[in-house]
Amino acid sequence: MIFQSHALLPWRTVLGNVAYAVTSKWRKWDRARVKAHAQKFIELVGLTGSEHKRPSELSGGMKQRVGIARALSITPKIMLMDEPFSALDALTRGTLQDEVRRICLETGQTAFMITHDVDEALYLADKIFLMTNGPGAVLAEIVENPLPKDRGRVDLHRHPLYYALRNHIVDFLVSRSKTFLSDTPGHDPRQCADGADRQAGTCDCFSIGRAKAGVVAGLVPAVDVFVGPPSKNVEARDKPGHDE
Repeated sequence: MIFQSHALLPWRTVLGNVAYAVTSKWRKWDRARVKAHAQKFIELVGLTGSEHKRPSELSGGMKQRVGIARALSITPKIMLMDEPFSALDALTRGTLQDEVRRICLETGQTAFMITHDVDEALYLADKIFLMTNGPGAVLAEIVENPLPKDRGRVDLHRHPLYYALRNHIVDFLVSRSKTFLSDTPGHDPRQCADGADRQAGTCDCFSIGRAKAGVVAGLVPAVDVFVGPPSKNVEARDKPGHDE
């Protein structure tokens, strides 16, 4: 899990925060093996040389990199990301978006991310899940991203399908989400993930100029993104103790 806040243990170093996650999963590993494993993911997020710094000595972007390394270090089947870049400045946010995309492509890691940023969703996601307004928000629609898997930030907006896709999502968030449930009284969000039910009309699956089979949906690495109401932030908790 990568949190909206950094959720680092302030008395632990960069290495100590990542090592703590490693030891929580592999309790029988010795100190040397834990350190080596943690170091591998610290290097992956570009924090080599900062292993012994504490959170108070790190910038916001560096703290979030520690959170990414900590989440990846336990080799999760799915990496959960709760608006991880919302508190960062635009330059740092863009850099970390590029890092997450690079890591997912290199490692095959699947990630599930909550965001309110449409452009972030278009850049990172293979599938985008649209939620209705809260309270009582439900899954309304699944959007399959037809943009190339090797898309880049610089020329993303030049793709012929970009604005059609973006306008569809923005239209949902601005207008259709407010009346979706009243306009579709028989809507069953549990059926949105099933292709047969989508064809039967119980849930929409939006696709523009779909790419060749296998490029858009169902492959790892994939970043599935919820664009919808804010979720409650979950803080990491631990009792003070010695550092690794």
